[in-house]
Amino acid sequence: MKKLSVILFIILAYMHANTIEEIIITGNSFTKDSTILNLISHSLGDSINIEHAIEDQAALFNSGLFYDAIIYPDNSKYYIFVWEKPTILPRPEIDKHDVLGWSYGGSILFNNLKGENRKLKVSALIGASTLIDIHYSHPKFKKIKDSLNINLYNKFYDNTENNYKIYSKGIKTSFALLTQNTSHQIKISNKVEYYKLLFGTGNNENNYSIMNSLGYQVKLGGLNNQLKIKLAHLWFEHTYKNYFSMNLENNYYIYFKDISYEGQNSPRLLIRNQLKINTSNNIPIYNKDYIISENYVRGYNINNLPDNFNAYENNLLWNNIIASTMQIELPLYDSGFISRDLLFFWDWGVGWDWIDFDDFDLVEGSGLSSFGIGLRYDIMKIAKIDICIGMTPYNGNKELQIIVRNF
Repeated sequence: MKKLSVILFIILAYMHANTIEEIIITGNSFTKDSTILNLISHSLGDSINIEHAIEDQAALFNSGLFYDAIIYPDNSKYYIFVWEKPTILPRPEIDKHDVLGWSYGGSILFNNLKGENRKLKVSALIGASTLIDIHYSHPKFKKIKDSLNINLYNKFYDNTENNYKIYSKGIKTSFALLTQNTSHQIKISNKVEYYKLLFGTGNNENNYSIMNSLGYQVKLGGLNNQLKIKLAHLWFEHTYKNYFSMNLENNYYIYFKDISYEGQNSPRLLIRNQLKINTSNNIPIYNKDYIISENYVRGYNINNLPDNFNAYENNLLWNNIIASTMQIELPLYDSGFISRDLLFFWDWGVGWDWIDFDDFDLVEGSGLSSFGIGLRYDIMKIAKIDICIGMTPYNGNKELQIIVRNF
């Protein structure tokens, strides 16, 4: 339905590229007209811009408020048809951490509060992590997915491999600033957290921390091509010294055929580069990352490592990481509710601590790498699930991984 509506819209748009004298919205029983108008780039008096109008349709669909949206102009009128989702959406929740394991639960999303695209989500998970989470968002500005976010959480998890448990409570707020160029976004966030670490050795920790961060995101001349930079300052009451962190991520897609709007699937090559830097070597263990994880180098299991790793098992958590991914994504099926892609990937990464910078390579001076194949399921913009089979070049071990990414 969506593909047909886009084709129809393009034909009509070329036929009727007039100045907009009236915007007619149909199908919204509780979503305010002003909310819909804030999501689109056209307004009264504008001339129809075909590219922007297609982006308007995608913005309405991607807002999460509607099952579908159709836009087409007719002479001087700009018609918008929407099919609203319910205002209360219960759904199951799953989470997967490569080392900790699976967590299961559910959530209730109070969608479109007061018809203004405000959202309140209450979630609960048990399993590898026990989590109670309350998340409020208010995307006030045009084309900003997270203008204001407030997140309250209570979390516990037990990392048996490293013999420690963590209890944490926190509140995180973030606010996105709109620049004149909508391709640029600035986000300011603050997180206040209390945590208790219980180690098997008895060296337990209790601490308060405050993290203030500034993030910058820019689109790089193509659909989904982005550069993200996040700078943060972490303040601790005791145990750790204050330090700065920097995270950089660049996602660049090369499409194998021309595409006209973000909702359209096309065979593509993803090139992703990531950099994580902390200015201190003494950071909390929960701020360190596993290099053998779904975010960096896939295809490894902490219980099935190459022989070369035996001396480094305690060094799989790193303060600093560089990683790269090349992934071919081939669309197989798209019903509008569920889409499926075939993935071919190659991952490479290396982690280090500043004190050991000269010896940061783990395997024969070449870092870690893996390659593999996978399937991606995108389920109604609720979750993306990647089922990947990765292989390491060091001993030929194959590892099946299921990666869950909730929206």
